[in-house]
Amino acid sequence: MPIIVNADNVSVTGMIVSPPVGSVNVCCVRLDGHYSKLDHLFLVGTDIGTGYGVHVRGGSHHILCALEIEFCGGHGVFVEDAMLAAGPPEDLSIRDCSIYDNGGDGVHVTAQAAPAVSTEDTSIERCTIHSNVGWGVQIGANAEGTKIHTSNTVMDNALGAILD
Repeated sequence: MPIIVNADNVSVTGMIVSPPVGSVNVCCVRLDGHYSKLDHLFLVGTDIGTGYGVHVRGGSHHILCALEIEFCGGHGVFVEDAMLAAGPPEDLSIRDCSIYDNGGDGVHVTAQAAPAVSTEDTSIERCTIHSNVGWGVQIGANAEGTKIHTSNTVMDNALGAILD
C-alpha cells in the first residue's frame, strides 16, 4: 500500500512498498511535511498510468537514502511545489539510490512558474539512474540550486542523461 507522510520528523525504513495492483495514478510514497527520511526502501510501481515512486510535494529537509525505485508509470522521483502550507520542497538529498525502468524521468525536479516560488537545493549523489522512458534527470524552471554530483551513473535513458 502507498505511504503518505504529511507530518514532520518521520522516518520510514526497510520496507517494500507498492500501490495496489491495477492502480493507475497512485505513487508509492508521498512527502508533504518536513524532516522526512526514507531509508532502504524498495519501491515497485504498477508500470501503468502516471504514479511516481516518490512524490515530494512540499516541506524541507527530506532525505532519500538507499532506495530502489522501479516500474513506476510516471517519474521515479518527482519533486514539485504543490503550493502546500509547508512551502515548496527545499533541502532534498537523494543519495545511494537505484532508479530504473520507470515510465517518466528517473528524477524530475520542477517548480511553479510564479516568481519567488521555487524548489530549492536538491542534491543527487552516488545514484544509478538508468533505463527510464524519459530523461535520467530533468531539472525544470525555477528549480534553484539543484546539484548533480559527478559520483552518479546516469545512462541508457530514452531521452538522454540530464536536461536542465
